[in-house]
Amino acid sequence: MEEINHQGGTSMNLEVTDNNLYLFLPGKIARMIQICPVTLLPF
Repeated sequence: MEEINHQGGTSMNLEVTDNNLYLFLPGKIARMIQICPVTLLPF
């Protein structure tokens, strides 16, 4: 599941490579919290 983000790494819908996963993970989590705060309820 390696997809190259052609939009400069700003797209939330595209998965990042294993090398970039650790770099984008904090950003993806932050965006998930902003977009879907409900996901924090089960935790």
